[in-house]
Amino acid sequence: MTFSRAERMKSSMKIAITGPSGSGKTHSALKIASGLANDGKIMLADTEHKSARLEAGKPGIPDFYVTHITPPYTSEAFVMIMDEAIAEGASVLIIDTLSHEWEGEGGILDQKEALDASKTRVNSWAQVMHSHNFLKNRMLTFPIHLIVTLRTRTEWVIHDKRPVKIGMKPVHKEGLEYDFGIVFHLDQETHNVQVIKDRTSLFDGQGEFVPSEDTGAKIFSWFNKGAGPSPEETYRSSLEKLTEVIFELERIKNLDDLTEWYKNNENNIKKNLTEEHWQIFVRHCMESRVLHNSNRWMEWSTEELDKICSGEQFDLWCRKNFSNIMRYLIPEARDRFQRILDDKRFDLNVIAA
Repeated sequence: MTFSRAERMKSSMKIAITGPSGSGKTHSALKIASGLANDGKIMLADTEHKSARLEAGKPGIPDFYVTHITPPYTSEAFVMIMDEAIAEGASVLIIDTLSHEWEGEGGILDQKEALDASKTRVNSWAQVMHSHNFLKNRMLTFPIHLIVTLRTRTEWVIHDKRPVKIGMKPVHKEGLEYDFGIVFHLDQETHNVQVIKDRTSLFDGQGEFVPSEDTGAKIFSWFNKGAGPSPEETYRSSLEKLTEVIFELERIKNLDDLTEWYKNNENNIKKNLTEEHWQIFVRHCMESRVLHNSNRWMEWSTEELDKICSGEQFDLWCRKNFSNIMRYLIPEARDRFQRILDDKRFDLNVIAA
């Protein structure tokens, strides 16, 4: 292991906006996204019963595309939306609100309660946190800019002789905000943000302010000064390469050619794919290998069966080879192989008669 000079690379921004109901989380997220997108597509995943559409057309709110996440609010549902946003060319994705994944209908807490009630003796926390951690890792490696809103638990306090609603802890797993590069907390009365966390140092000493398009533009400018290609550029280049190699893979006709092709191209392919796309490629190779191996066993079996001329030879051959062959065949080939055996047995019985 060797050390090298540290250099800030381009990385997609992960921003969390917390605040009580009515503090303007959706509005603020869209304002920030307007500058962060740099004329790219803004997509919003709405868990709040289509309330995000009310923001469309307001002064200063950019054009955006919306989809809706409905119960059950599973971790997998959020991952699916993230994948769709990339596929549809988003530059910024807003998840409004991520709190539903934790304590919404069908969310993590609901799933744990259901497991506890089922008395299956499984570690319910370990079971549900596996899905949650997959979502968290997907967010951390997400190649485009991500803004999530989080509800906060609220409390009424007396300020200047009148009740004021203040936000407390975010509604989600404790410590989730540590995974974001920037965390803004919105005040319900003034709609100003307080900077809770800022890895960019852009807002040091700024105090509270109303988030705007300029806030997003400032973050984008900081991001764009990093070295190397952006994560989005890397992702899309990798996806293009993955599509190309899978097309090549599907044109290979037998196991020997597949083995040779993989040996000659493995290093170059791995160098040009992200870790996510490399794993997809490896799975395709394994599936292709299984298919070609199955075809090879089918060809060998057909040739061997053609040589058999009596029922005794057939029974002996089946006892010796049937289990081993079935182990290597894909499900569709097993059915076909069984029909070939039935046809062969019928032909031999006709000949014997």
